[in-house]
Amino acid sequence: MDKVAASRIARTSKNAAWIKRAQAAAERNEARKEAEEEKRKQENQQHGKAS
Repeated sequence: MDKVAASRIARTSKNAAWIKRAQAAAERNEARKEAEEEKRKQENQQHGKAS
């Protein structure tokens, strides 16, 4: 779930648990995306130096 979906749920949902769950999922996904991007950068640097 991305931040757009989380904000949509927060605007439309009356259930606080759903809002918290959506926000937590958005934060987890953003952190995962950043970690994958950092890993990709490191792998590209290693392959560039090895070649």
